[in-house]
Amino acid sequence: MKIEQIKTIVLTGLVLLSIVLFWKIVTFQQNYGFARDNQEYVNEVNIDMKKDIKELVYPMKVVYRVDDDVYKGTQNMEDITKIVNELHKWEFYSFQNSTDEFNYKFRDIADNQVMIFQYPGDIPFSLTKSIFNVTVESQEIPEQAVFNQIFIFRSDVINDDGVVYFATSDLRSVIKARVKHNYLEDFQKVMDEFENKGYDYIALSNNIGKYIYVQNEEMKLPIFQFHTQKLSYDLFKEALFPDPNFVKQEGNSFTDGTSLLKFNVVTDSFTYVNTSIPENTEENISDMISTSVQYINSHSGWTDSYYYSNAFQKPNKVVFQLYLKNYPVANDHSRMELEIGDNKVHSYKRPFVEYVSFASENITIESGEKIIEKLNTDNIKFDDLAIFYSYGPKKVMQPSWFYKQNNSWRKYSDETTRRE
Repeated sequence: MKIEQIKTIVLTGLVLLSIVLFWKIVTFQQNYGFARDNQEYVNEVNIDMKKDIKELVYPMKVVYRVDDDVYKGTQNMEDITKIVNELHKWEFYSFQNSTDEFNYKFRDIADNQVMIFQYPGDIPFSLTKSIFNVTVESQEIPEQAVFNQIFIFRSDVINDDGVVYFATSDLRSVIKARVKHNYLEDFQKVMDEFENKGYDYIALSNNIGKYIYVQNEEMKLPIFQFHTQKLSYDLFKEALFPDPNFVKQEGNSFTDGTSLLKFNVVTDSFTYVNTSIPENTEENISDMISTSVQYINSHSGWTDSYYYSNAFQKPNKVVFQLYLKNYPVANDHSRMELEIGDNKVHSYKRPFVEYVSFASENITIESGEKIIEKLNTDNIKFDDLAIFYSYGPKKVMQPSWFYKQNNSWRKYSDETTRRE
C-alpha cells in the first residue's frame, strides 16, 4: 500500500473521530443546559418525605365563639390538625360572594356560635382544590381572591348540607361555599368537645375590622433541651445541582459556575442560589406556593414538621415555618424560604438539621391579657399575639409570647414564664 493511501485512510479516520467527538460535546452541552434550566429534571435523591399541599396548609389558631364574650381556642397543632382533617372529608361546592350575609351573622348576632380557623398568611382560592375536596370546575372558583380565615357557624351544620365562609383578615371580602357530608351534623360534637378542652380566649378588634384572638389563661408547656442531627452536605449537593459531577467544593461552599450552595455551620442552615433564574418577576401567589412545594418534594425535603406560613410578592417569597412540640419556632434559621422567578426557584434557604428533644420540664406561660397590658403600657402596637418556641442558652427551647408587627414576629422581652 502506498504511503499516500495510508495518509488518506488515517486522515479520514481522524476526521470521522473529530465529528463523533464534536457531536458528543454538542449533545452533552444541550443535555446539561436542559438539566440546568429545567428544574423538573432532578436527581433522584430522597432526603426525607414528600408532602401534598393539604398536609402543609393548616391554621395557626382555632377559636370557638361560644357566646358574646366567651371564646375557647388553641394553638396546639396536634389539636388543630384533628379538627381540620374533619373538613377534609367534606365536599365543597357553589362558591359565591357573601360579605353582607356573613357580617350580619358574625357582627350583628354577637352570640351566634361559630368556629374560626385563622391562618398565618393569605391563601389563594385557586389552591382550595389542593387543600379541600372541591367538586366544582376550576373556573367556578374565584381564583383572584385570597382568604385568611374560615368561619363555620354552628347553625349551618345541622344536617348533611351546610355552609362555610372564607374571609380575608379584615373581613371585607367573604366568600360562601356549600358543603356536603353524610354526617355533617357530627361536627357539632367536635365543637362541644373543643368548648370543653380549649383554653379561654379573648377577642380584640381594631379600627379596620380585624380581630385578634389571644389565649387568656395560664398554661403549662414543656421547656426542653435538644440536639440536632446534621444531614449530609452531599445529599443536598446531589439533590440541588443538575449534574453533581460538575460541582466544585471550596470549604462549605459548592458551585457549578451557575448555582451556589453555601452551608453555615453556626446557624445549621444553607442558602442555595441559581443565578440563571431571575428575581422578582411577575408571579401569582398560587403558582409560587405550588412551585415551592413541588421543588421541595423533588428531593423529598420535608424534614421535621413544617407548615405554610406566608407568601409575599416582590420579593417573591414563600415561607414554611418549623414546629416543635406542636408550636411554631421563632428563629430566622427555623424556616424554609424560597424565592421564585419565572415560576422557578431562584433561591432556597433552610436548616440542614433534624431536631431531637430530650430532658423536658414544664413551665407556666402567663395569660395573654397580662401581655396585652404590658404591650399597651410600653406603647407597642401589634397585629397579633401568639406563643412560639425560641432558642435559649445551652440548647434549650423555651416557649414565650411573641407579638406580630409588620409581618414579623418579635419576642416580648419581659419575663413571661415561670418554672414549675
